[in-house]
Amino acid sequence: MKDFTRKTLFVVGLVLLLVFLYYIRFIFIYIVIAVLLAYLMAAPVDWLVRHRIPRTFSIVIVFLIFAVLLGLLLILTIPVITDETSQLVKDAPIYMSQLEAKVNYYFERYYPGHEFVLADTIVRALESIQADTPHLVQRAFQTIRGLITLLLGFILVPLMCYYFLKDAAKIKSAFKHIFPQAYDERIDVGLSHVNRMLGSYVRGRLLLAILIWALVSAGLTIIGVKYPLLLGTLAGIAEFIPVIGPIIAYIPAGLLSLGMGLGFFLIVASFYIIVNIAESYFLAPRIMGDTMDLHPLTVIIAMIIGAYLAGIVGLLVALPAVAAIKIIFNIFVVRREEFGLVAPAPAGEPATASNPSAVDSASGETD
Repeated sequence: MKDFTRKTLFVVGLVLLLVFLYYIRFIFIYIVIAVLLAYLMAAPVDWLVRHRIPRTFSIVIVFLIFAVLLGLLLILTIPVITDETSQLVKDAPIYMSQLEAKVNYYFERYYPGHEFVLADTIVRALESIQADTPHLVQRAFQTIRGLITLLLGFILVPLMCYYFLKDAAKIKSAFKHIFPQAYDERIDVGLSHVNRMLGSYVRGRLLLAILIWALVSAGLTIIGVKYPLLLGTLAGIAEFIPVIGPIIAYIPAGLLSLGMGLGFFLIVASFYIIVNIAESYFLAPRIMGDTMDLHPLTVIIAMIIGAYLAGIVGLLVALPAVAAIKIIFNIFVVRREEFGLVAPAPAGEPATASNPSAVDSASGETD
C-alpha cells in the first residue's frame, strides 16, 4: 500500500504540475526555449571548461561565437529572402492565374461543368476581414501586448540561458533538496538520461535543419525553381516539426511548380521525396539516433496537445517535453531496475540485484 500510495501521489502531482504549467504556459514557453538553448550550448561550454577556462568566461565566449555566427547568417540570407518574398508577393496573382488555368483544364477534361476559382476564395477572405473591422482596435492592443511580450522574450531568454549554464550544478542541487534524500540516486540517474536525450535532440535537430536548408536551397536552384532560398528556409524551419514538417515544407514549392507545368511539378515532387528519403533513412539515423524512443502515436498526440496549448512553440517543444516526462516516469515509477535502480518487491523478500527491495523499503520508511 505504501508503494501504491507513492505512485498515486506521483501521478497526481504530475497532473497538478501540468495544470499549473498550462496556466503559466507563456512564461513556461520562454523557460523551455532558454533550456533548449542551454542544451545547445552546453557541449562547447563544457569543452572550454575542461580546458581550464573559467565557466563564466566559457559561457561568454560561446555566446559571442553563437551571436556572430547567427549575425553572419542573417546578414547573408535576410536580404535575399526579403527580395524573394517581395517578388513572390508581386508574382502571386500570376501564379494564381496559372494554377487556376491548369486545374480548370483538368476539370474540363475529366469533370465537365466544374470550375476552380482561387481568386474568388481570396476575395471572400478579404471581405471577411473587412466585416471584422469593429474588432481591429482590440486586435491592435493585443498586437501591442504581443510585441511587448516578444521584446521581453528577447531579453529574458538569453539571460535565463546564461544562468542555466552558469548555475546548472546549483539548480540540480536545489531540485534534489525538494525530495527526500532517499530519492537522490533516482534523481541523478533521471537528470543524466534527460540531459543526454535533450542535448542529442537539440543539437541533432539543429544540424538536420541546417543540412536540409542547404540541400533544398541548392537543389531548387539547380532545378530552376524561383525563390530557392525562401523555400529552403521554410524546409529548414519545418524540420523542427516532426511527421508533418516535410509536408508543410513541400506545399508552397508544389503549388509554385504546378503553375509552371505538370512536368516541372513532378520533378520538384520527386526531388522532395528523395530529400525526405535521404533524411529519414541516412541523415536522421546517423545524426539523431534513437534519442526520443517514442511511439509514432505518442508523437502525434504530443504534437496535437502542444499545438493546442502553445501554438507553434508548443508544437516544437512537445516532443522533447514528452520524452523527458517518459524518462522520469520510467525511472521513478515503472522500470527503475532497467536504470540500475532498486524496485519494490513483496515484503519479506531479500533485496538482490535481480529482486531488489530492501533499499526501496528502507527509503519508504525514511520518506
